[in-house]
Amino acid sequence: MYHRFPQGLRGELEWQCSQIVRSYHPLSLKEAGQRMRAGEPIPPNAVVVTIDDGYRDFLEVAYPIFRSFQIPVTVFLTTGFLDGAWMWGDSVLYSLDHTRCQKIDLPVPSGNTISFVLESQEQRNSAAVRIKAVAKRLPDGERRRWIEDLPAALGVELPASPPRAYAALSWDEVRQISEHVDFGAHTKTHPILSRVESTECLREEILGSKRRIEQELQNTTKHFCYPNGLRGDIDERVLQVTREAGFEAAVMAEPGLNLPGTNLYQLRRIGVDPSHSRDPFLETVAGLRL
Repeated sequence: MYHRFPQGLRGELEWQCSQIVRSYHPLSLKEAGQRMRAGEPIPPNAVVVTIDDGYRDFLEVAYPIFRSFQIPVTVFLTTGFLDGAWMWGDSVLYSLDHTRCQKIDLPVPSGNTISFVLESQEQRNSAAVRIKAVAKRLPDGERRRWIEDLPAALGVELPASPPRAYAALSWDEVRQISEHVDFGAHTKTHPILSRVESTECLREEILGSKRRIEQELQNTTKHFCYPNGLRGDIDERVLQVTREAGFEAAVMAEPGLNLPGTNLYQLRRIGVDPSHSRDPFLETVAGLRL
C-alpha cells in the first residue's frame, strides 16, 4: 500500500521495485482475486501493489518505474479529488502551513477545545496529526463542517483548487494510462465510512465513485478501497453496500497477509513508502513488521 511519491525519492522507489521483482511474484489485484475466488493456487511469494487516492505524483514519478519493472498496480481513485475538490486531510496541512497564528484554541464539535502552539514546523505537523485524528472520530457531517471551518479559524484562504504539491491526476491522464493500470474506487470524498450517518449517503460515496470512474473510462470498475481502512472504519453496513455495488474485492489498511480463504471484501495490506529505510522496507514487505 503506497500513497505519495516525492520526486527526490525516485531512486529509492526504483530500489524497492528491484527488491520486489527479485524476491516476489507480482500479480495484479484482478488476477489475485480471481485465483482466490476460484480456489486456484497462488504463486509462492505473490504480492499485489496498490496505490491510494490518485495523486498526480503517481504519474510523474511512480508509473514509469513500475512499468519498467513490469509490476502491475491498482490505483484507487477518490473521484471528487479528481473532479477538483481538496482531499480534506490536505486542507488541514495547507491551513496549518500557511497560517500566521502562533497559537490557537480550536473548539471541537464535542464541546471541548484543543490548543496548539504553532511556532515551528514540527509543532504544525503535530497539530495536523492530532486534528485529523480527532476529525476521523466525528460523525461525518460534523467532520465536514469542522474541517470546512478550519481555514477561516486559522486566518487562511484555501485556494479553490489544490496547488501542485497536493494535485490529483486528471481524468485525461487516467485514460491515457488505463491500458497499463487498473483503477479502483476509493469513494467520492474520502470519509470514514462507518461514520457516514445515512445509508443513502454511504451508497453515494461508494457506488457514486464506482459510477464516476466507469463513466470516464467506459469500463467496469471491480475493486474498492475503504478510506483509512481500519476495522473500526468498516462496519457491516459498509460491507453490505460495497458488495451490493458490484465490487469483486475490497482492500483495507489493516496490516497482514492474505491467505487462502481470506474474505475478498476484507483484504489486508502492508503499508510502505519510498522514504522507508531499506532494511525495514524488506522486513515490512516480508510480513515481519506488521
